[in-house]
Amino acid sequence: MNKYNFGKILFFVLPILLLLGGRGVMAQSLPSDGGKLYGLQITVNNGGDNTQTQSFTFDDGVETLEFFEGDSLSGTFAAIGAFTGYDSISSAVDARVNYQGVLVTLQYALGDDVLRFAAVDANLEVYCGPAGCASTRTAASTSSGKGTRDDSEQALEDYLKDGDFANQLNAYLAVASPTSPIAGNPSSLQSTLADSAFSAGIDTSTGINIGGGDGGTTTTNHAIPVGVRFGRYSQRGKDVDNYTVPLRYGYEWSDGRKINIALPLSYITIGDAKTYKAGLEVAYTHPINKQWKLTPGIGYGLIASKELLTGTQVGSVSLTSLYTFDKSIIGGEDWSLSIANMGVITKLSRLLSVI
Repeated sequence: MNKYNFGKILFFVLPILLLLGGRGVMAQSLPSDGGKLYGLQITVNNGGDNTQTQSFTFDDGVETLEFFEGDSLSGTFAAIGAFTGYDSISSAVDARVNYQGVLVTLQYALGDDVLRFAAVDANLEVYCGPAGCASTRTAASTSSGKGTRDDSEQALEDYLKDGDFANQLNAYLAVASPTSPIAGNPSSLQSTLADSAFSAGIDTSTGINIGGGDGGTTTTNHAIPVGVRFGRYSQRGKDVDNYTVPLRYGYEWSDGRKINIALPLSYITIGDAKTYKAGLEVAYTHPINKQWKLTPGIGYGLIASKELLTGTQVGSVSLTSLYTFDKSIIGGEDWSLSIANMGVITKLSRLLSVI
């Protein structure tokens, strides 16, 4: 087995597209103490009653990969002084990963070279033998002597790289993990894209008169706000800090049309894991009449975290409607009443390698 091979398989599909939820209840029984995001439990059965179990916790995904720095499982187990008597041909292995609350398993049965990879809550499962991967153990099995477990692990890695299984799993992780940098919490990429589009669509500020005189008045509004935003909250016992520089440029024409261009840059910490995020968003506001405005917008964002083994890109398309009631209806000139709603579609792309 190549260096990090087993560890890479454990986490190759665990990078990204992570919405609000937190199913993955089974993973809660695995170790993730002290606010750490990763728990790993390995059980080895060498036959009969010779069963050994070890549990480990890690601050980030890189530490988890480094756990498997040996050239084989035998070498790794020997290096950590655990799982004595492990045989790479006959011993059974059950590796269970708690990835931010989502359970992923990799298993070898006694005397079997077929590797089962599953995310039970996501209803995803695949079996890989030396000859390749299939949806059933029978289809993936090969006769004895035609390959090794190393070959099965390489087959799984190739399958995850070439197929859509990884994207399906990460789409589920985006739904299930409350600490995902992709979706489902205030700091996530999907949330900030939607929030920025909505903010541009409900902007009721007006321009300034720069022309002077009747008939020659031109109203325009250039805006380049500069500042830093900081947010802190706790989600499922994990502390999240968010630092954002919201670079933005806005321009308004005399007839009320507006364009907003935003380039927000963010640095986020989830426990000890660091995440970097950048986006580009364009929104155009077009008045339908004095009361009603429509704002279509497009957005694109990138997010990467070495510690979370996460990297992805997200695109969004939105349409915001803003209706402001005539002041004569609400009976006052000092305040106004508006109603707004927005529809948004986001699309997560293929995974970006950060390992």
